Amino acid sequence: AWLRAAEARTAEALGHHARAAREAVSHPLAAAPALELSHRRQDWAGSGNGTESEIGVALPLWLPGQRQARLAAVDIEDRLAQANQDSARLQVAGKVLEGAWQVAAAEDGHRLQADQVALLARLVRDVQRRVAAGDLAPADSLAAQAEWLEAQDALGAAAQALAEARSRWRELTGLDAPLERLEGATPSDAPTGLAHPDQVVADLAAEHARRRVVALDHDRREPPELLVRLRQDTGGAFGRAQDSVGFGLRIPLGHDARNAPRQAAAATALDLALAAAVRTRNRLVIAQRLASDTVDGVSTRLDAARTRATLLQERARLIQR
Repeated sequence: AWLRAAEARTAEALGHHARAAREAVSHPLAAAPALELSHRRQDWAGSGNGTESEIGVALPLWLPGQRQARLAAVDIEDRLAQANQDSARLQVAGKVLEGAWQVAAAEDGHRLQADQVALLARLVRDVQRRVAAGDLAPADSLAAQAEWLEAQDALGAAAQALAEARSRWRELTGLDAPLERLEGATPSDAPTGLAHPDQVVADLAAEHARRRVVALDHDRREPPELLVRLRQDTGGAFGRAQDSVGFGLRIPLGHDARNAPRQAAAATALDLALAAAVRTRNRLVIAQRLASDTVDGVSTRLDAARTRATLLQERARLIQR
């Protein structure tokens, strides 16, 4: 089911993005280098022509603390991608368990309804023999046939429900039927001391938003650039070619207007992530309480059903006797 799930593709894409971000931050340069080319020709009166050719490269450098801040954000993004995969796996596992139980319930319902049809068919034959013998009125035969027809209609509905459950199971897993019958489980069977994957995702998303804010604080201007140039001058008839090497440093000046929209967006994302983490925590607490209450209620109903089944079995034995 995981191999067929759309959640798997989403989790895989998040993992690829995290690895690409780590590779970008691990590069020794802050951005892609730039190549500079220039050529100039000068006309010297009566002395020929002179040329000036230059080739250079601009190497963007990391600002102090910028790379470390981005690495910290990428580390959280790596963990967030893994947490998203764990959460997606849990959702798919829930769908698998629910689908398997739906198939099992549909199979039991179909089997029960088939037994009911067989029982009513025997009853119809018995009533018809008694009607033929004059022991029962023809109306009793009609009533028995009506119950048999109603049971057949219910059997058709049960067969349709079973086909739908198996179709959903095949769509989910690619299998024709569950591999084995499932056994019951209670919340006490779940491992303790582990955080719910959804809560882990929400907390890591908030931490990632916080690291993004810190990274933007270290990214208030464009990265400085180290300039390396090679230059060749040809002086025409009165000079000769000269080669030179030059180095330079280009330092962009910071401007608050450049980062204001990005910082506002990062601050908003942090507020939303913190609020989402709180909502997730509250939702999981409520869901856990509801699940426990549901299990308690179903356990009570199960005990009552077992007691009723025992009484009905005893009644059936008395009737048979």
